[in-house]
Amino acid sequence: MTRPRLRRATSLVGAAVLAVTLSACATQGPPEVTFYSDRTTVVTGPQVLCSLDFTTCTQGEAAQLDVPPGDVLQVSLPSEIFNAPWRMLTAYTDAQGGQQVRDDYYRPGARLAVTVDLGDPASVLQFVEIQLPSGATNADGTPVARGSWSVQNSYDPHSG
Repeated sequence: MTRPRLRRATSLVGAAVLAVTLSACATQGPPEVTFYSDRTTVVTGPQVLCSLDFTTCTQGEAAQLDVPPGDVLQVSLPSEIFNAPWRMLTAYTDAQGGQQVRDDYYRPGARLAVTVDLGDPASVLQFVEIQLPSGATNADGTPVARGSWSVQNSYDPHSG
């Protein structure tokens, strides 16, 4: 008599665990990237995130964060990006006023976090964009991103 009750209780516990797991998966939103600089953190969802076949896409906005000249920007990635090949574009103005773009590619599992250091305190960060490439490429062979997370520098040297 004890055994049937034990099995029934085990089945109920198993069903409850499954229900909680499924509801957690159902309510989980798109992956978020964390950007940190100058004692401030912003967490943002994707600007664009498409299914692998590009049939459905969601859109959001770029995050804004103050990154004063000479400060670094730290980027922390969720597992959905960390476990895939990904790309980071860094746009900035150098000390001579020239527009520069760095384009870095990372293998799956290579970097969970990145510190963006422009190396020159006179350089000014414009934006950083994290991209998840798709299997498609454009005419020049550059991978087409199916997802992107971006932060724009909102630092104003004339404020405060």
